Amino acid sequence: MWWVHNGLSGSVACLVAIKNLLTIVAHAGLMRMIPFVPLILLTACDTPGPGFSGAPAVKVVEAGTSFTLRRRGNFVEAIRTSSHMLPKFEDVARNAGVATQAQTGCRADWVLGDPTMMTIGLECDGHRAPPLPRRKHTLFCEYFDAGQGALDLECIRA
Repeated sequence: MWWVHNGLSGSVACLVAIKNLLTIVAHAGLMRMIPFVPLILLTACDTPGPGFSGAPAVKVVEAGTSFTLRRRGNFVEAIRTSSHMLPKFEDVARNAGVATQAQTGCRADWVLGDPTMMTIGLECDGHRAPPLPRRKHTLFCEYFDAGQGALDLECIRA
């Protein structure tokens, strides 16, 4: 189960993209293309979120976890690019905060998101960190085996 802030996050968006792409490939009769689907999706799952496109990407590793960091003002977007089986948000967020502090020289005041994509508020040069963003949507999502090798994703708004 993931805790998703502000709509679909990286984890959910990637799972939805995988499900949709596999459905399209199967319906188009292109089953021989399935081995290439993970390669296509891996390039899409490191794209910046809203507000961070165009920001320079910095690749860092902290405690064995790889991240792509993008900074806009006192906000940093951290996308986990290493593969870990069901990591705990607290562990990934701690590593993302430490990596962000080392990269920016600012103090990471708060971290929001899920184990794949996080937004970090920075306290820099004596200025306070920005307030936590208002959460428009909080979704709790689970995926289920839908049979015949398919996954089904169910989300509820909290």
